[in-house]
Amino acid sequence: MSAPAPAAKVSNVPMIIGALALVLAIAALAWTAMQPSAAPRAPVVREFVLVMGEGEILAGYNTTGGYVVPIDSPEADEEMVVGEFHRWEPGVLVAYVGDTIRLTVRNPRSNDHSFSMQAEPGAFSGVTSTGDILGRTNSGSPTGTEQVIEFKALSPGVYKFICNTPHDHLNNKCDEDHSRMVGYLVILA
Repeated sequence: MSAPAPAAKVSNVPMIIGALALVLAIAALAWTAMQPSAAPRAPVVREFVLVMGEGEILAGYNTTGGYVVPIDSPEADEEMVVGEFHRWEPGVLVAYVGDTIRLTVRNPRSNDHSFSMQAEPGAFSGVTSTGDILGRTNSGSPTGTEQVIEFKALSPGVYKFICNTPHDHLNNKCDEDHSRMVGYLVILA
């Protein structure tokens, strides 16, 4: 009789990466604010491609006993995927007040996702969210689909963007880690 497999540990890597990105974004904003005033810069159109990405959580696997072990354990004969997480790639976008942001949001994942900027009214003008961006399953396309939105940055700050499609396993909508699918748009003065 073999030993029961220990429970797989949930990785905090996505949360740590998000926190680090936020700290770096705030530091960039503070650094910019401390710079001496220069001649006003002309607003530009900034084009970004934002992709719903996916990462894997790996564990070690003991093929003789048929159980999961820590990945760096001497008992690990091979690696196996024990979980996955979703994230925006890149996780941080940077622009300036007055810039127009043309954002192509791609979803190559299996399930449908969306993009939504969380901001107070008046921070942006234009369209700051998409509807569902169909994934491979519901679109029938091997590459998924994409949508393009455009908006103008009106106020400096750090703004969070999320997937706004609620998780619905039966209809291939979003994924279980929905609440962790976040990224940041830094608007510098």
